[in-house]
Amino acid sequence: MIATCAYAPEATPRQDPARSPSASVGTWTLTHRPEAAGEARKITTELLTRWSVTEGAADSVLLTVSELVTNAVEHARPPLNFGLSLDPGTQRVHVEVSDGGPAAADGDWAGS
Repeated sequence: MIATCAYAPEATPRQDPARSPSASVGTWTLTHRPEAAGEARKITTELLTRWSVTEGAADSVLLTVSELVTNAVEHARPPLNFGLSLDPGTQRVHVEVSDGGPAAADGDWAGS
């Protein structure tokens, strides 16, 4: 399963030229365990703060990240990949989560 979501902030974020966001930030491989959602939220919070994303948009992005990563851990096999980017032109935050396909059973992370 691959899930992609995009969120635009309610207002244009403050731009600090010294911390200008790039169009593509990267992808992380997360441990296929329940703690992966917390790690993904930590990465996301740090980047959203750096990008000066508004609180309302950040809340939506964090909820989406948490749900997508949790679903991948609960219902899919490894690997669990997570990506974030900010499009400097549109100020949209893009969230991507990919996994290794359906698990044999829900909560199958113990066998990973």
